Amino acid sequence: MLVPADAEIIGSLGRLFFLLLCAVALVLLIACVNVANLLLVRATEREREFAVRTALGAKRGQIVRQLLTESVLLASLGGALGLLLASLGVRALLALLPAAANVPRLDEVRLDGQALAYTAAVSLLTGILFGLAPAWRAARGDGANLYAALKESGRGNAASARRKRLGNLLVAGEVALSLMLLVGAGLLVQSFIRLQRADPGFAPSRLLTLELRTPDYRYGKYETSGPNTSRARLFEQLEQRLSALPGVESAAVASKLPVKHGPNPWGISIEGRPAPPPGSNEAGAAASGKPGFTQHGSVAINRITPNYARTLGLRLLRGRWLDERDTAEQPMVALISETTARKYWPNEDPIGQRFTVDYTSWFPKMQIVGVVADIKTNTYDKPPYPEIYWPQAQAPSSIARILIRTKAEPESLASAVRAEIEKIDRDLPVMELSAMEEVIAVTLWRARLAAWLLGLFAALAVVLAAAGLYGVLSYSVSQRTQELGLRMALGAAPGRVLRLVVSEGLRVVSVGLLIGLVASFMLSRLVASQLYGVTAYDPLTYAGVPVLLLIVALLACFLPARRAAKVDPMIALRTE
Repeated sequence: MLVPADAEIIGSLGRLFFLLLCAVALVLLIACVNVANLLLVRATEREREFAVRTALGAKRGQIVRQLLTESVLLASLGGALGLLLASLGVRALLALLPAAANVPRLDEVRLDGQALAYTAAVSLLTGILFGLAPAWRAARGDGANLYAALKESGRGNAASARRKRLGNLLVAGEVALSLMLLVGAGLLVQSFIRLQRADPGFAPSRLLTLELRTPDYRYGKYETSGPNTSRARLFEQLEQRLSALPGVESAAVASKLPVKHGPNPWGISIEGRPAPPPGSNEAGAAASGKPGFTQHGSVAINRITPNYARTLGLRLLRGRWLDERDTAEQPMVALISETTARKYWPNEDPIGQRFTVDYTSWFPKMQIVGVVADIKTNTYDKPPYPEIYWPQAQAPSSIARILIRTKAEPESLASAVRAEIEKIDRDLPVMELSAMEEVIAVTLWRARLAAWLLGLFAALAVVLAAAGLYGVLSYSVSQRTQELGLRMALGAAPGRVLRLVVSEGLRVVSVGLLIGLVASFMLSRLVASQLYGVTAYDPLTYAGVPVLLLIVALLACFLPARRAAKVDPMIALRTE
């Protein structure tokens, strides 16, 4: 199958980084909306100043340039602070990523000239875009508007209904964007938790793993077409000597480790099975291999020593284990996984069935002696791949991946294991020695990174949205001091005033929640590919996130509402 080179190198990382880039864009948009609201409020407060300037002959372009200059300066200061935080954030992010994280060109990640130019361009663009509307509104200067501005500003009246609606609309937009981020973060956090709790199909605790390369000059040229007695004896000796170490329950040698090494598919042909129908996926594979060899599909192969099942904690579903009787002199036998049995022998007992594998132009014929439960291969978030196991004694691998079940912490036996392997052969380098739980943790780094970063962005968005709502309500209360004082002078209780201000804020929030829910539902497919064990339309998330935002909104509304409820009617009525 032909795939683009960048797709092969980047893989699913591209979707993850695109998702995080969208989250960053939403946070930036929320921050810009907050700045626009701030500039709108400041322009309203300075309305009398602009009216006087216009009356004295100032042109609209001059006022717009002044306000845009202030807006761009504010955005530039924010960009400079962002660069400082980004420098610290990049270092923290690189430190948090595991050493085994396969991120292309990770060592090239730094704040270079391109990043500085990008930040400067974004700061300039946001400063102009989100400062233009408040500046233009403030600079309107026809006769009627000029007279109204001088008259209203002199009396200290409230802002016009149009400006108030614009501010409320901006806050509703912030709430909607925050809800979208929170929904995405909630889904990814749930997915990560379920990944951590997923059953890998074996017992990963107290399991030490390592890798050995067997050199050809010492153990003969590696052959894919049959047994290599030198390697087979070495693997048998490794299993026996390591199992006898104090503190070790059992040890085994395999050609690949679960979770860490993904499937490397090979064609499978089943004895007595007719060729697959034309046009099927299996028929497309039939062209490969030797003449007359018809593939019915593909399987992954793992070569194991007799102690593998016991060491790993595999579950036997039917038949028998591979054991010491399965030597090079005996007919080849194999265990198959539950997925393999379900795919190729769905309505019959696979025990005793025979098949052939196209293994590097070698077609070993094997008989199935047992079926074992599925285990995770190189990823937790995909279904198990069909897998078969055959004995190392009948066809050993060139690489020995060793599993050691310990009675104590696996790392405590690392030095003893190294010493024992050196006694067997000092030319065998020990590589990638680590506990299986650590290996599993490394495989989950993408899910952990997505959950943490999107959760961080969502929390920041909620804080910004709450600050925006608080700012709008605080300004509204300050502008309505006379109105609220008059209400209280006419008999309105403080509790009634408090409910009035809170309800005003919650109406804005409710509009934002409704828009955010609809948008989240429509854009849920962006996170669908990153989820495990939870759907993109999870009802718990879609119900819990609005409740959380309502609680935050109530807190943001309470302080301005409480201040409004404490207004002294006499002082308020004397306020100009």
